[in-house]
Amino acid sequence: MNTYGKRAQQAWQQLAPSAYAQIPNPNQHFSRLGHEAQNQIADLTTQLAGPDIEGETFDQKVGRLNSAKMRAEEIVAADLLTPPRDQWDPTNDPGDEPDEWSLELQKMNQDQLDEDQVVLPPLSANP
Repeated sequence: MNTYGKRAQQAWQQLAPSAYAQIPNPNQHFSRLGHEAQNQIADLTTQLAGPDIEGETFDQKVGRLNSAKMRAEEIVAADLLTPPRDQWDPTNDPGDEPDEWSLELQKMNQDQLDEDQVVLPPLSANP
């Protein structure tokens, strides 16, 4: 299971344990979900990053690619890796309180992003 599958599994266990318990084979389900998320993130990252920018420095390109990947992961995590709000267990729904679970998911996502940063190989002096 890849990191996206693990993140989804953790989110479901924390936010929707009753719905999670009804999944027949959680490891298979979240493994498949993780691969789907990885593919969607790769496609969306490419779209968000756009083409190379003329005159862009190496550092600017790395920043653009990292930013695109973080945005793609955020979008896919919200759409695919987090259980729908209507499946959250009532004890996990803070109601009108600040959305503690969203903050926790953001922290989990940021921790993973820190591990998965896009790093391009150094450019050689001789092309």
